[in-house]
Amino acid sequence: MNSLIFRMVPFVKSSFLQSVFKQQPGDNAIIEVNNLLASRDIMDIQKQDIKNIEEKYGLSLQSEYDLNLQEFYAVYWNYYIKMNDFSLISMNKIEYLANLFDLSEDITSFLKIKVGEGWYRRSVERFVSGRRLKSDDWLSLERLTNNLQLPDNFANAIIKEEQVKVMESYMASLTSKNRCSPEEAQEMENMLDSFRISIEEKKTIFKKIKILITYWETEKLPLSVLNLVEPAIQKSEVCYYFESKVKWYETRNSRYGGKDMELIQMGELYLTNKRLLFVGHIKTSQLPFNRIVRVARNLNEITINKDKGKNPTLCLSKDAEVFRIIINRLMLDRPNT
Repeated sequence: MNSLIFRMVPFVKSSFLQSVFKQQPGDNAIIEVNNLLASRDIMDIQKQDIKNIEEKYGLSLQSEYDLNLQEFYAVYWNYYIKMNDFSLISMNKIEYLANLFDLSEDITSFLKIKVGEGWYRRSVERFVSGRRLKSDDWLSLERLTNNLQLPDNFANAIIKEEQVKVMESYMASLTSKNRCSPEEAQEMENMLDSFRISIEEKKTIFKKIKILITYWETEKLPLSVLNLVEPAIQKSEVCYYFESKVKWYETRNSRYGGKDMELIQMGELYLTNKRLLFVGHIKTSQLPFNRIVRVARNLNEITINKDKGKNPTLCLSKDAEVFRIIINRLMLDRPNT
């Protein structure tokens, strides 16, 4: 098996002076170790073989080639992971190799983490890619954690990181369209449950998508009728939106040649099945829907583009997107006359 992991490497030729003084190139020491691993089973290599190499070249492998020895260990560990070979025989061999090279437990633990991290992360990515972690998946990850000899907190951190990537990706798909349907909300809940997300974290996530659910409901479900007492609302009208302390702005020519937004009045804003109604402290204004050409939203401001006259801008305290959705629906339902 060793020949599948290591290949025999030719020795470095001696320089002129090394030849004169009958010295061996120091790098040949680690090449000899490599060739031992390539030609013999680990269990057949003795500590004396390593000492003989050190004596031959007059050096300490641990002092001068410690990183190479660690690399040999890491290569073996990577091979066992690749072959999914965590048998007792193989585990005894990897521990024998650590003892052979005098690698401390801290070093071998570090190397196992560095090598195992990539394998573990790819496995977690595969499991969570379908936005689910079933019971069998959790058991498989637990077995893999044990086989790779990863600390539980390290493995759990990787699982969390990959879960967050999937959750953020799904959240991004919702925020990009600014809507969340009941089916999508249920999908989010099922995903969080299978990921074993805490109740507090679930609350935080659903707090973020609550407004997206509201937008979807406002756009798709029948509009809720508000029971309000307002003399300006006719008996034949029903009210779907109300907000107080709304500011009504209009564009005025500036004395410097530009345009300024001027506050005209504050008042109460209504949307009925027939019109936009603004009951201000100065006067009451109304706009039948057949006079509204387009509605534009900028943050909490709504600009009403009319067929003629000044286009007012309404500054709202509530979510202006809800207002925009409702008025657009009412405009689509307006009579053609």
